[in-house]
Amino acid sequence: MRSGTFEMIELIKKNSSVLGKKRITIGFDGYVDEIVRPVKLKEIGNISYYNTIAEFSHRIMNSKDSACEIEIIPDMIKLGGNAPLMANATANLGIKTSVIGAFGFPQLNPYFKELAEKLDLYSIADPAKTNALEFHDGKIMFGNNDNLNKVNWENIKSIIGIERLTSLIEESHIFSAVNWSSLYHLDGILKGIKQDIVDKSKSLSPDVNYAFFDLADPTKRSSSEIDAGLNIMCSFRNKYRLVFSFNENEAKRINRYYFDDTDDIFRIAENLYGLLNPHILILRPNQFAILLEDGKITTTDGFHVEKPRLSTGGGDNFDAGFCTGLLLGLPSETSLYMARACASYYIKYGNSPSLTELLNYMENE
Repeated sequence: MRSGTFEMIELIKKNSSVLGKKRITIGFDGYVDEIVRPVKLKEIGNISYYNTIAEFSHRIMNSKDSACEIEIIPDMIKLGGNAPLMANATANLGIKTSVIGAFGFPQLNPYFKELAEKLDLYSIADPAKTNALEFHDGKIMFGNNDNLNKVNWENIKSIIGIERLTSLIEESHIFSAVNWSSLYHLDGILKGIKQDIVDKSKSLSPDVNYAFFDLADPTKRSSSEIDAGLNIMCSFRNKYRLVFSFNENEAKRINRYYFDDTDDIFRIAENLYGLLNPHILILRPNQFAILLEDGKITTTDGFHVEKPRLSTGGGDNFDAGFCTGLLLGLPSETSLYMARACASYYIKYGNSPSLTELLNYMENE
């Protein structure tokens, strides 16, 4: 156990009774994920897989001006999407959770039935579909996002209703919007929530409420779209403490649009913190995590997994762990450490931990 972990665990245990009184609302995507593994060599009774993205990419590049056939072996089919994966994790950790998104409409998709039993689920469309190629050092995801076009402000209002939506937003200590990059109507949803609910609310306050944003991979979005989306998110500052969470590739893409290109992740963190002026900015490279708050940088490492069971959803579990730390009233550096542990547990075992399981993992890893 690393130095200081015992004190962190004791603080989490001491504050854990408040979680059942805290609420988070998360939106707005939803996928059914088929996790597959690409075959490198297959013999009778023995299969070996491509373990790294570089190794797989080399195979593809060697097929230039020719053709190649790569077999994929299905590993599992499961619910997916940033919002439901994050919501599943926060619910497992003991937070009252509501999630809005594409989980089947008018009938709930079977892959989301178990999720619906542990939290408040509001579905407005059928889920999108993803084929995720898993490697030891990351993942490659192929998505069919057509169904997400029905995730828009008008459908949310007509299916959920503005009164119920207002109650969800006002009762939540954290409001989180994730996967902006694949939700082309999310700007309109956020504008609607801001104008019709947040700006009219007398109960929301940056003293007690957080708005948590994770854009996901923005590579396919134009620079002007990124700028417009970030401006809408930053407009929530009048009623919320803003928190932005990026993985390394996402942060580099956004930094490249606004600033000189660089691989210096700490410089990128400082650039984005100055640009967005959030309460907290988080960057999530694979080997460690960076947090900026009040202009000060905190880093934490640990919990690295050499051979992941499942990496699709690791970032969502990180976000869930950090939000749990916020709701526990933990210092930001403790929340960051808790987030790393939560992501690591998920990546190692392929499922989201309960709070007890997470604490045991933190103590023994």
